[in-house]
Amino acid sequence: MPKYPCGKCTRNVGKCHAVLCKGTCSKWFHLKCTDLKQEGFKQIEKHNTLWFCNECNLINLSYKEDQDVENINEDLTSEIENLNEVIKTLNEELTFAKEEITELRSHSSRLEILVLEKEEKNLLLERKLKALLDQMNVNVGKEWQSERKSLPLVKNIQTPHNTPVATSEKELFSNVVSKNIRNPSKGKMHIKKQPLSTISTFNYYEVLSSDTDDYEDELQNIDAENVQVKEQNIVTKKKLLLCSDSHGRDIAWNINNIQNSFEAIGYVKPGGKSEQVLNMINFEKENCSNDDVLVLMCGANDVSKNESQVAINNITKALEMAKCYTSNVVLVDLPNRYDLAEWSCV
Repeated sequence: MPKYPCGKCTRNVGKCHAVLCKGTCSKWFHLKCTDLKQEGFKQIEKHNTLWFCNECNLINLSYKEDQDVENINEDLTSEIENLNEVIKTLNEELTFAKEEITELRSHSSRLEILVLEKEEKNLLLERKLKALLDQMNVNVGKEWQSERKSLPLVKNIQTPHNTPVATSEKELFSNVVSKNIRNPSKGKMHIKKQPLSTISTFNYYEVLSSDTDDYEDELQNIDAENVQVKEQNIVTKKKLLLCSDSHGRDIAWNINNIQNSFEAIGYVKPGGKSEQVLNMINFEKENCSNDDVLVLMCGANDVSKNESQVAINNITKALEMAKCYTSNVVLVDLPNRYDLAEWSCV
């Protein structure tokens, strides 16, 4: 039996051209029995590197795969444990939340019972209060009646104006109505005779006995004069209607602050296209006349999206419709855009 059998052909291996496997078999191999070339054999011999036969390579590969599987299993096991801890924590939080919800429900039911009890008490208190008020009103009425009966009859008492106090409704009426009153049936003035013994006093009820027909006619004449004066003072201002996108913001406000000869009205649509800005319904709402001015400032947002032809068509339609309302139309040129990229074609 050979001393150093070849791991492949089992024949004895000499000292030259032989390679030792550093794997689990630890066998010698003829150079011709391996897949090594002459250059590879020289590199192994020169640098004393490790070489493994095919069988040992397969064993090592399977061992590496087993190691990888074990490492993966360990990682998955640790992740599963972490997930179990998270699930446990969530279950505890859910249990705590359920307990709090149950406690809140019981607390809300107790509050509802308290509210109902308070409402019942309020109703009872309201009934008692109403009964007390009714009793007070009855007592006050009885006291007033008793005091009225106990008052003495007053006669011939002089007032600070030396006016005798009237003792009956007839004397009171004669003192109050002391002016001439028209008789509508006869159309003549009827003078009521006064007794010679009466004292002339100041009439506090003179307004009640005055004739109101002449006074109403005077008020109507005064109101008519005031209305005529107001109509003469009203001066209609010319209007300037601005339809614009964000470039026309605050223009109408600044125009109104600068002058008072005409009224500037602005319809501004920030970021709007020409179709949204050119809304002739706004012009109809203002009841504009032929002397008013329409200013159109739009199209920049259409051009920025390469829809310049759409903007031109919309502006043309708007100008045709504006002829029905006014001949004073101002079309503002497109402003420069400073917010575009360098590669923009606008």
